[in-house]
Amino acid sequence: MRHRKERTTLAVCAVSVIAVGATLFASLPAQAGDKSAKNKTYAVQDCQFPRVRPHRIIFTCADGGAYINNLRWTRWGRHRAGGHGVFHLNDCTPDCAQGHFHDYGAKIGLRKPRKGRCNGHVVRLFHVARLHFPQDNPPNEGFWHKNRMFCAPD
Repeated sequence: MRHRKERTTLAVCAVSVIAVGATLFASLPAQAGDKSAKNKTYAVQDCQFPRVRPHRIIFTCADGGAYINNLRWTRWGRHRAGGHGVFHLNDCTPDCAQGHFHDYGAKIGLRKPRKGRCNGHVVRLFHVARLHFPQDNPPNEGFWHKNRMFCAPD
């Protein structure tokens, strides 16, 4: 009886590992040689991982002090993407570790796709994010109007 229970436990663990591995593999973008990847354009959500229609994009990779999340995309194409979300900006007062985040409604447009390397994959990535703040403007609004997006080195 004990051996049957151990075999059942091992089988359940093996199936779980396979399922988790398949999920992780499916979430990564396909290699550039894959025909489906050639037609997709990605955005870098967290300075490392490319995604099609990410739910958030971090603009300050060093400290995460500026990012947009709750993204809802109204358009996603090969050359342009557009949507809206909530832009969060750390005021860094008295310093960035003790600062507070302030939220601003924002529209986002992604532009200038180019082939790039990201997390071991060569994919087509948007390289410019333009933000527009329809109501309240963050400090230095002009600074946040046009943002370069990149993927950290592998």
